[in-house]
Amino acid sequence: MGKGQLSAEDEKSLGEMLPINANVLSVSDMNVTSDITYGPSSSPVLLNVGTLTFNGGSLIVKNTAFTLHADVVAFGPKTGNSPYHIGILGVDGDAGDKGTDGTVPSPAQASSGSDTHPRSPGVCTGAGNGGNGADGSKGTDGNNGQAGKDGKPNLPANITIGEFSTTQPGNLVVFSRSGAGGQGGEGGMGGVGQQGGNGGHGCDSGCEGTEGGNAGNGGKGGKCGDGGYGGNGVNGFNINVTVPSANVKNVQFSTEVAPVAQGGNPGLGGIGGDPGSKGKGGKGRSDGNTGKKGYPGDTGEKGEIGTQQGNAGQFYITGK
Repeated sequence: MGKGQLSAEDEKSLGEMLPINANVLSVSDMNVTSDITYGPSSSPVLLNVGTLTFNGGSLIVKNTAFTLHADVVAFGPKTGNSPYHIGILGVDGDAGDKGTDGTVPSPAQASSGSDTHPRSPGVCTGAGNGGNGADGSKGTDGNNGQAGKDGKPNLPANITIGEFSTTQPGNLVVFSRSGAGGQGGEGGMGGVGQQGGNGGHGCDSGCEGTEGGNAGNGGKGGKCGDGGYGGNGVNGFNINVTVPSANVKNVQFSTEVAPVAQGGNPGLGGIGGDPGSKGKGGKGRSDGNTGKKGYPGDTGEKGEIGTQQGNAGQFYITGK
C-alpha cells in the first residue's frame, strides 16, 4: 500500500485478518484427487509443495488469504467437480432474520355487553335490552424483516509455480468470485385481531323479556411486516500468479460477479378476530345480531434489492 491511504472497505477486510495466525503446510508431493477447502474465514494458508498434481479435485479457498508455492504443477487424467483447479472465493452474506410476528391485543376479547336484569321479580318493563358487545381491536403489526448481510470478499492470493510438468502437461485454471449479499429477512406476520365482545342477555323474568344485545365484530388483523433489504456484494482482493515466461499461456483465468441479493418477502397479514356471541333475548324477544369476523390485515411490501454487486479481485500474471 506504500504511503497511500486504505479505503474503508480495505481497512475493514484487513481488520478481520489481524492479528495473523497462519496455517503452514510443507510437503514434497500433493495429489489433489478431491476438493480441498480452506476456510471459510480462517487464518491465512501457506502451502509449500514439491510436486502439485491435480487429478480429480480442486483447491478451494473461501475468504482466506492464500499463498501457494509449487516447484512443479502436473495434471492427471481425472476431471473434478469444479471447472477450475484453484478457486479464490468470498463468502456470501447471511440472510436477514425474520421480523417478529404481531400479537393479539390484550385482553384477547373485547368487553362484553351487560346483561339486563328485572327491576323487580317478573317485571322487565323499563329494564332495557342487553348491552352490545364492543368491537375487537386491531391486531398489532408484524415487524419488518432484517436486512441481509453483505458478503465477505475473496482475500489476497499469491500463487507461484516453478515449472509445468512436461510428462503430465496441462493448463492451470484459476477462478475467482467474491461474496454475494444475503437475502433480506421475511417480514413478521400481523397479529390476530381481537375477538369481539359478547352481547349481553336481555331481561328474562316471568312472562316478560327484552332483546338480547348484539355481538361485537372481530378486530382487523395486524399489518404484516415488510421484507428486509437485500445485502450487497463486495469487491474482492487481487490475485497474483507467477509462472515461467514460457507457461504464461498455460494459465487461464475466469471470474464471476457476486450479485446483490433480493429483498425479503413480506409476511402475512394477521387473521381477523372472531366475532363475539350474540346476547340471548328474554321471553318472546329476539336474540341480538350476530357479529362479523374481522378483516385480514394489510399486506406489506417486498424488501428492496441490494445496491452494489461485488467484483472479483483482479488477476495479475508475471512471467519469470
